[in-house]
Amino acid sequence: MKRKVIKQILDLFDDNSIIFLRGGDKQARQEGDLDFLVPLGKSNHVCNIIVKYFRGCGWKLLSFRDIGYLSTFTIVLKSENETVAIKIDIFNGLSWRALGDMQVDDKFFHQILPEINNTESRLRLVSAINFLHKTMYAGKLSKRDIARINCEWHDVNNLVTRLDWKVDESIFPSGAGFFNKWSLRFQSSNAHSIFDFIRWLFYLFIKSFESRIGYKWGSGLSICISGMDGSGKSTQFDEILTWYKKSGMELPYFIHFVPSFIPLPHQVFKRKKTVNNYTAPYTEVPVKNKLSIVIRKCWYLITFALSKLYVLSLTKTGGVVLSDRSFIDFTADLERVKIPHVEFKPFFKRILTLKGLNLYLDTNPISAVSRKGELTIERANLLKKRYLLTINQVSGIRIDGELSQTEVSINILNKIDQHFYKELNKKYKN
Repeated sequence: MKRKVIKQILDLFDDNSIIFLRGGDKQARQEGDLDFLVPLGKSNHVCNIIVKYFRGCGWKLLSFRDIGYLSTFTIVLKSENETVAIKIDIFNGLSWRALGDMQVDDKFFHQILPEINNTESRLRLVSAINFLHKTMYAGKLSKRDIARINCEWHDVNNLVTRLDWKVDESIFPSGAGFFNKWSLRFQSSNAHSIFDFIRWLFYLFIKSFESRIGYKWGSGLSICISGMDGSGKSTQFDEILTWYKKSGMELPYFIHFVPSFIPLPHQVFKRKKTVNNYTAPYTEVPVKNKLSIVIRKCWYLITFALSKLYVLSLTKTGGVVLSDRSFIDFTADLERVKIPHVEFKPFFKRILTLKGLNLYLDTNPISAVSRKGELTIERANLLKKRYLLTINQVSGIRIDGELSQTEVSINILNKIDQHFYKELNKKYKN
């Protein structure tokens, strides 16, 4: 499938505006990404073209991230029998971390590359640029990376000579050491003077700081799946994690109800009865003591406020957060945490509900009871009404939980796709 995707992408561009670097060869990991190189300033534009094409072919966008020197996205093709997830990296220009100007890219893409008509010579040229690109970022190359080099030193030397770079033969094929690596990075910026060097260091500092804090990455998202026991949440969480694992992406931050570093009342007071009844939460009736009710409510409200701030900080720095149960579940099912039910005001629900995709798996009460025996039909019907009320008040998204597992997964994937496609379009317009 990877080789088919590579061919489809290259066929979209017939003007030497994109080069396949690595990821589809025999040494590549099955869950690894595909790397492409485009001229400086074109990465988001190329992403937009590729994503539009594959979305038209039935693929969906699982992620998108723009970190300046690299635009990266993941596409997923989900069907009843198979799920394919591929991460694609589009490097923004030949200069390291896109800290150069257009001259290097113009020379390579519009002068050097078009002159090569022979297929074998072109493959060696692409392999040479792949070697230089990899060693600029990684320094020393691994044995697997060395095995992927399909050129000789003279191919690399011919290329760097035309680019007006000075590179010592000692770096081939194992890669550059510390000083040669930084020399190559600086030369790739097409800088020539002390002033250029100082300016380059300044931009490097700014870009590194932005990367540290995830500034304008566009990749942050909170995905919360709510629903009563037996609605199929666990199945959908496992499916989402499968997409990430298959593509080789970094897994999302996972939160069950609240972040693990925030203790719940029974954990603080070491209440073994509550722990033992975790899989049968309705065996204990809500507390009746008014002071206990107030303390529990205050505890949970503060907890969810802290949780929202924590999730917001993760998404603002480019992270994806996957939440199993949240404040929505809390407001719909207070009895689960031993608090007599009371209806919160809509504005209060909106304040503490996580910002992002709040998905509710709407399941038939009979189906939920058949899957989870601790629920009764009466309680399941009541919970459904409360969930629907809350999800409407917080502008959440209802997903029909009575559909097949595959159809539910596709619906969830569609919502994620729509979110990240909007982010990509924002980047492209800018």
